Formats: sequence, structure tokens, C-alpha cells
Amino acid sequence: MPEKNDSLSYCTDKLSAGMKVALLLMLLVFLYAFLITFMPMTKEGAEHSKTIIGFLLGTILATTVGYYWGNSSKGGQTPNTTTTSIVQSSQTTEDTSKKEVVG
Repeated sequence: MPEKNDSLSYCTDKLSAGMKVALLLMLLVFLYAFLITFMPMTKEGAEHSKTIIGFLLGTILATTVGYYWGNSSKGGQTPNTTTTSIVQSSQTTEDTSKKEVVG
């Protein structure tokens, strides 16, 4: 009989501990958002939940997504040519002014 292929355990075995924590946090944020959306609550509780969901989405979720799946520079950025040209032109001007004073 063929061996049972448990794809979920295969996927979770390859994840780092940090990634597991990040996925757990994201799951909890989505669960909280689902619960406050569909559960009845008082007006005062609704105001508190808006503050909490804003914090969760603005910090925890955004940081987690940005860290693991966001845009990270890995040496592929091109240098800012404007800044580079300004620095080079100022260095050439300084070299020229030193030569004029000495000469």
C-alpha cells in the first residue's frame, strides 16, 4: 500500500520558526477582523474594535507582510545619479579651486 503523502506537514516542516509565527499572527488578525465584522457588539465596543483593528492592520500585518513578502533590495538598486553627479561635480570644483590657489 502506498505511503500517505501529508502535504500540510511537508509544507510546515520546511518553514522556519519565524515564518510559522508570522503566519500564526496573520491568521489571528484575519480571525479577529472576521469576528468583529460579523459579531454583534455595542457602540462603545465597536469604537474600541476600530482602534484595535487599525493597530493590527497597520503594524503587525503590514510589518509581517513587508518583512517576508515585501520588496527587499538585494544589491539590485542603481545608484542615485543625481546625488552621484552632484558629489562628483563638487569634488572636481574643489580640486580645481585648490589648483588655482596653489598655481
